[in-house]
Amino acid sequence: MANDGSSEKKKDSILGALKNMDESEWEEWTEGSHITKVSKASSKSDQETEGIKIRTGSYRNGGMVASHKVGMWLPKWLHFNEWLRRLFTAVKKLVPSSWSQKLDDPYVELDGLKQKVVIQEDQLTRLLEELNESKRDKEILERDLELAKSISYDEISTYEEKLKEISALVDEIHEEDQRKEEEIKNKLKANPWIFGIDCKVNATNRDIDSKYQLDMHIETNFNEQRIFELKSPNLKPFQKDKKTSILKPTKHFSDAINQLITYMEKTDLYKKIKSDSNYSIASPIGVVLMGYKLDVDSQELLQYWNKRLYPNIKIITYNDLFISANRTVDMIKKASNKSRETSSKIDR
Repeated sequence: MANDGSSEKKKDSILGALKNMDESEWEEWTEGSHITKVSKASSKSDQETEGIKIRTGSYRNGGMVASHKVGMWLPKWLHFNEWLRRLFTAVKKLVPSSWSQKLDDPYVELDGLKQKVVIQEDQLTRLLEELNESKRDKEILERDLELAKSISYDEISTYEEKLKEISALVDEIHEEDQRKEEEIKNKLKANPWIFGIDCKVNATNRDIDSKYQLDMHIETNFNEQRIFELKSPNLKPFQKDKKTSILKPTKHFSDAINQLITYMEKTDLYKKIKSDSNYSIASPIGVVLMGYKLDVDSQELLQYWNKRLYPNIKIITYNDLFISANRTVDMIKKASNKSRETSSKIDR
């Protein structure tokens, strides 16, 4: 009985406090005969006791509002978002199916909207990246077209012959599953244009420290540094793990990446101390050439690696190389034809 008396006194105290509130701002709405009022309130005796007061009532005959007791009190220190989430969950659980009420979960809808926003942000980021990449590609194309003008029309047939010769050698290595790495390296080094017109016109082959096993270092006419690791076409960048069947980098691929990164670290160090040496260059771009006619899974994984390594390192296959080289030849033809047309008009 004593406990019951204590509980009643506590209840009366709470009810008294709820009645004794100053309400400064409020929102109210009606639905049928039911009215709801939500107000910002504070205790008259303690202005620091702030929160939200919720009261409900109903219209009776004559338009009088009968309040449903003193209402509900939500103190400002309450975690409103979590409280409202739990309130909705409880109400949804307690509403019987016989009431024929379907409660839409606003939190599920909100989470869905948040997810859509994240997806849209990702899509926008990708579009911006593609736009910037397209802009860079356009600038490089215009630059390369200018370089191509310096190559005579008579040299085009030589370029085409060399490309066919290298392509035939790569097919032979692939079909016979032979390394012939030095042979293919020598042919590529003798034809640097195959890596891009900027690696040929006014470009310089730089010396490489014998401590590093890099195959080629070219400084373009635009002071861009390109360092190359050239591997045999029959060496693959990835192989399936025997236990898990997951594609993993091969040792040859890992070694090639490691060689480039080690060389880049050296250039960063020498750039800081401003030493005059082979390493005193600015931000070299590393290129790994390996693999030919890769399966679809390996191609997709290679795209992922390139995305992560960009812009410092690029991995290309011999297929990529030949596509790029054919474009270079077409670009030289286009530039040469324009030059000849211009010369012909001048002669007239």
